Amino acid sequence: MRALADVRAPLHFAIENGRASGEAKGIDGLGLRLLRNGQVVATATGRLDTEVAGVPGDYRLEVWLKDG
Repeated sequence: MRALADVRAPLHFAIENGRASGEAKGIDGLGLRLLRNGQVVATATGRLDTEVAGVPGDYRLEVWLKDG
């Protein structure tokens, strides 16, 4: 098991003009996953930018440290 303590990276998440964007600065290799109503709609490494125009729902951005 791996564990991280006291790791803080500024997290930015926004939905504007029909696009969702997310980024966590300061740590290389972070994985990002955008969920809408509990379902994965986009994944990225480092920075996420995807179209969500006209699709209402509950959005959540998950961020994790990828292995290797």
